[in-house]
Amino acid sequence: MKEQLQSINNSKLIKLFGALEAKEVKQFEDYLNSPFFNKNKNVVQLFILLKKHYPKFEKQLIKKELFVKLFAVKYKKSEPLNSKDDQKLRYLMTQMTNYLQEFIIELKGRTDEIYRNTLLLESILERRLYDLYPKMNKQISQDHNRKPYRDNSYYRLEHRLRESEFHYKQIVDNRNKENGLQKVIDGFHNSFLVDQLRYFCAAINRENILSVSYEYPLKDEIVNYLKENSLERIPIVDMYFKILLLLTEDDADNNFQRLKIQAKKEQGKLPPPELRQIYGFMLNFCNRRIKSGKSNYILERFEIYKNGLTLKIWNAGLYFSYGHFMQIIRNALELGEFEWTTNFIEKYQTELEPKHQSTIPSFAKAFYYFYKEKYNLAHEYLLQVGAPEDFYFELYYRTLIIQIYYEKSSGGLEDRYENPITNGLDALRFYLSRKNHSDYVRETYNNFVKLMKRICRVKFSSQIDPPSEKHLRKLCQDIQNTNLLIVRSWLTAKAEAFLEEKGSA
Repeated sequence: MKEQLQSINNSKLIKLFGALEAKEVKQFEDYLNSPFFNKNKNVVQLFILLKKHYPKFEKQLIKKELFVKLFAVKYKKSEPLNSKDDQKLRYLMTQMTNYLQEFIIELKGRTDEIYRNTLLLESILERRLYDLYPKMNKQISQDHNRKPYRDNSYYRLEHRLRESEFHYKQIVDNRNKENGLQKVIDGFHNSFLVDQLRYFCAAINRENILSVSYEYPLKDEIVNYLKENSLERIPIVDMYFKILLLLTEDDADNNFQRLKIQAKKEQGKLPPPELRQIYGFMLNFCNRRIKSGKSNYILERFEIYKNGLTLKIWNAGLYFSYGHFMQIIRNALELGEFEWTTNFIEKYQTELEPKHQSTIPSFAKAFYYFYKEKYNLAHEYLLQVGAPEDFYFELYYRTLIIQIYYEKSSGGLEDRYENPITNGLDALRFYLSRKNHSDYVRETYNNFVKLMKRICRVKFSSQIDPPSEKHLRKLCQDIQNTNLLIVRSWLTAKAEAFLEEKGSA
């Protein structure tokens, strides 16, 4: 325990160091060896010691051992590091942490030359080198306009460049009517709209998932303005405006079709993370429509996923998003795309994060065999998954195990699956009541529980209390008319099977 307390493995320094790529470690070493940045040789020595344990830092790095190696002092084996030396080491670690943070900022700045050049323009003005400004501003503006993407960062920099230009004109030609102020206003307006709409959409989407609420200053004013003033010339603004209309159910179905066409047309102008976010909003809209009974959106969702695979946007950092991996499979299976699903699993399972490469494919195969009506195999694969970490995966898991038990049951009073199904439904309802789910999620899954219990009463009690045809038709009608519901088509099939049995009896 004492050794753990004296370890630096959980320090900010080690976490930052471990996050560097291999080539960046070499660059950071050069950075520390430059007298312009660092004049403390002990920082370099600390780097050399820590570098030996990069990238995993599996061995416990004990303060006393590091101090002895750094400063060539002697300590008895049982003697702890004294407070003065501990403070000296902590100061050195803090210094190296600060250098590492500055280095990371420098790396980030290198990735955007235009942003660096806007800082250069501002410095030119601050140093009163006005004769250099026009030519440099023209070149930087041309470079900026040649950028392939028109995302939020583009419009932020556009505003910053126009603001810099305005300041220059204020200094050298203040009386000129064409001082660029209108361009500054337009640039700020465009940049503001992009960010405000993005955050509005993110917040409303989060309200649909979790039990949270947000305030939306100027939302109604922005919506009314954009309805009266089309900004199709700025695709990212127009697309997020359409997404906002989807989320607020404002002519949503028509706006979805418009957005689908526009997103495909403009996808070359947006970077992959932005595309992933836009298509993610579209997928969420499809999910809500499917849960409300519009099954045509299952195919719409599948097409979005396939287009995203072509664009390679379903990666979360280095790895394929396990959430999208499962959603893609479930969607394909709902459409009966079995061969496509098998090929997808084979192709992309190795792109999952290593810790998910066994559990997620097992989860996927559980769904695959369920849709193939091989319920024993589906059950075996589901048991390999273990307790899901993600709360949505927990809902999928609980729902699927209930469906599997139902399919394996034969009905009647002595069916051994009746209790597991009932217990599973009660456990799902309890899970929904204690978790911080949104009303939307809670209602969707509680509706499943209610209807599933009615189906089970028919299946397990029909021998002693046979339901009337009117009762069964009412059950089918209620499934179709329930506003929010998961696995609607499966529930419908189970209820309709009772009617077929009634008709053939």
